[in-house]
Amino acid sequence: MKKPVWDKAIIFLVLFSLVGIMVLAACSQQEPQPKIHFDQNVVDAGNITFGERLTYTFHFSNAGNAPLIIGNVSAQALEGC
Repeated sequence: MKKPVWDKAIIFLVLFSLVGIMVLAACSQQEPQPKIHFDQNVVDAGNITFGERLTYTFHFSNAGNAPLIIGNVSAQALEGC
């Protein structure tokens, strides 16, 4: 006795759905990553004369789920900005 075509189609859909669920579950389990978050993205220092010293404290936090390691910090002065 032959099985109806619908039985094969249902088995195929169930297996296809299970594979899809497994792929989605694997993609959602990404490795933990750090994510830096600054309280302010832009700093307006106003008008500064040449040679004037400016000090500013940047406040930031780790919004990720892994340790945030900061290294090789440098500063650069931009003229005319």
